[in-house]
Order: sequence, then C-alpha cells, then structure tokens
Amino acid sequence: MDRLPWEEPRFRGREDVVKAAQDLDTKMQLVEEKLLERAQWTSDDKYFRQAYRIYMNLIWLNGEVGPGAGDVAGGADFRPTDTSIALPAELEGQLAKSKAEYEDMLAKNVAAFNQVMGGKLSPMVK
Repeated sequence: MDRLPWEEPRFRGREDVVKAAQDLDTKMQLVEEKLLERAQWTSDDKYFRQAYRIYMNLIWLNGEVGPGAGDVAGGADFRPTDTSIALPAELEGQLAKSKAEYEDMLAKNVAAFNQVMGGKLSPMVK
C-alpha cells in the first residue's frame, strides 16, 4: 500500500508538519466529496446505497440523453424526461457552489498552510 505523503520517513518527529498536512487533506476531501461519493473512490457504484453526487449524476444524465451508459440505452428515439431536462440546471448550481468552495479553500486554507509551513515544505500551488 502506498504511503500518504506525511507518512514518509522524512517527516518523523515533525508533528507540526504532519498535523498541518492532515488538516489540509481533510478540508480538501470535504470539497472533493461534493463532487464524488467517497464510496466511488474505490468501488463500483452497484455496491453501495448512497445518493449520487455531481459527477455520477452527470455521467448518468449523459447516458440517459446521450449515447447510453452501462445498462442505460440512451439515444434520441425518445424525448428527455422532465427530470433529465431539469437536472442540468440543478447540477450546474451544485457545481458552481463546489467550485466556489474549492477556490475559497485554495485562497484561505492552502495559503494559510503555505504560510505556516514557511520553509518546512515547498509551497503548494494550483
């Protein structure tokens, strides 16, 4: 199994660096989980019972109104359902909100992390 960056031997005894990196990682994961369910990080969607988030909703919407996806036929033979028509606007709103949260996290949390780490690690960049 791969080690997380802060589990590398060079960070042993540097609890300040490890704690700051873990805290930032947690904040980044919270933003990422708005886009993709944690269960999807390592598994096929058939094996969990959780509402889809933005990414999987976009995949399935494309399957429904596009060429198909998995067990969804898709195609242009039938008009999109009312849900298929309304869903893009909802997803675009969720995506815009997530993007704003991501940008805010970069501006505040990553900047603060870089300042605290001043000289202890190379600065994080976009």
